[in-house]
Amino acid sequence: MLTGKKKRSYRWFQPGEGVLSRLFDVVNVILMLLLTVIMLYPFVYVTAASLSQPAMLASGAVSWWPKGFTTLAYQRVAEDPFIWLSYWNTIKYTLLQTLFGLLVHNSLNSRSHLRY
Repeated sequence: MLTGKKKRSYRWFQPGEGVLSRLFDVVNVILMLLLTVIMLYPFVYVTAASLSQPAMLASGAVSWWPKGFTTLAYQRVAEDPFIWLSYWNTIKYTLLQTLFGLLVHNSLNSRSHLRY
């Protein structure tokens, strides 16, 4: 059926666009990829450091991938009884505050106290 509308192209570069628009798209994608790498690198480094042997970490050998794979850091954290108490407190306070927030929201949400 002909509606007179231009058929939409799903390519990243539309044929009617100019060179500057295409250049902007390319530069924008490159900058966004660079920004993504800059933001993700600390998470990758901390994960690699937590899974590496302490001697390798102290020598500076760890960058993107763990050296001397070990889960010793996670074992020490799991053995600490205070971490489990902290998890329990976090879960407890989150549930209680969520329930309190729902109760307050529902009590203030009724329109019976509004006069027209």
